[in-house]
Amino acid sequence: MGCYSSLSRPNFFIRMIQDLFSFELVFTLFLFAWVFKADPRFGWVPVDLTLLLFIWSVCTGVLVFLAEKKRFETKATFMVFTAILFVLYILVSLTWTHGRIYAAQKALHISTLTLWSLMACAFIIASDKNRLARFIRFLMLLSIWIAAESTLVYIKGGNDVINALNSNYLALGYTMGMGLLISAAYCFLSGQSRPRRVLMLSLTLYFMFMLFIMGGRGPLLSVSISLCLPLLPGSNFFRSSKHKLQKYGIFIGILFLTLLFISITLYTRGLLTATLYRILLFLEPGMGSSAGTRMGYYSESYRLWQLKPLFGHGIGSWPLLIGLPDICAYPHNLIFELLVELGLSGGILFGLLLLAALKDFFKRNAGESIFYVSVILMMFSNAFIGALLSGDINDNRILFAAIGLMAFGRNINEKEGMCSYNGA
Repeated sequence: MGCYSSLSRPNFFIRMIQDLFSFELVFTLFLFAWVFKADPRFGWVPVDLTLLLFIWSVCTGVLVFLAEKKRFETKATFMVFTAILFVLYILVSLTWTHGRIYAAQKALHISTLTLWSLMACAFIIASDKNRLARFIRFLMLLSIWIAAESTLVYIKGGNDVINALNSNYLALGYTMGMGLLISAAYCFLSGQSRPRRVLMLSLTLYFMFMLFIMGGRGPLLSVSISLCLPLLPGSNFFRSSKHKLQKYGIFIGILFLTLLFISITLYTRGLLTATLYRILLFLEPGMGSSAGTRMGYYSESYRLWQLKPLFGHGIGSWPLLIGLPDICAYPHNLIFELLVELGLSGGILFGLLLLAALKDFFKRNAGESIFYVSVILMMFSNAFIGALLSGDINDNRILFAAIGLMAFGRNINEKEGMCSYNGA
């Protein structure tokens, strides 16, 4: 896809057609297929949507890679090599795991779906700012759709947790969280016009409202922490955008104070949203059934890791170790999951993967638009915190996608100064 020039803007319909036939659209749908594929409206699809979109995105990605004669960038190569070593170790662990069915399924999904999530972002999306902008745009549109569906369920169903699209409220919340982070970055950290900033501000507040009523504590926590990351001191990159960051910091401060005021007001009047109610459960003995169960999982996982600290019990072994059948079950914490099933060796390999992704990320992007770097950083943070609170490793493919996006660098596609979304 060619670059969009701010001087010769393409026709809206041409751009729309380009987007509809783009790799980024197929890949975005694949990445989040697990969020919406259970919706009855997709029941007519004869095969699993995740599998279908995976095959489609791989075929499209290979064609894009070959057609554009992309080269394996050094920074991406080392990251992907580390990811492959991590996956190979998982496959080797099948030789000593206690699991059978879940272990085989888990290993298969990691070596295909999850690994592809990282590789596609590292080699295709992160290598072209225009593709990165399109991918971010699709993430935003997907989040808007999820939020709209959740709003309809809320209007019909009251203050209970919201499970739109026949999906889990946590999956919906983390997806909307991505949209919130992107819209906030668009509003304050990009060169948007005033009308677009107003629109993005409205979307940011809308997403935050939905997270406040959805019932998920994890999505609200991960978004809140991630929103603050661009404000961290000490980076030459962030100091170069001091004026934008000042406005962004004021907005974040006002947003959190407003949420605190609303929460106190609702509490004193006995009008609790599902999210606020579940947050208050932390103050009660036992912290509520959900949090209490997870704390039990963490304690038991620590005990199991001590039994085989170096190599772990093998991939997919956790449910059997705690007395469950050979089913999909996990401790709802990525670190404990890795330590129990893969041991310290697997944990170190995953740590090396993170190090390979984060190494020189800010240095590479010094002088780059703060928007792109902030979005990638916040996406990573949101996904990583989410992986510490919910799902197993394959449920958190967006984390591996965000790791792949860390390959984005200033020296990639030097001519795309006019390729950004801001100039489109």
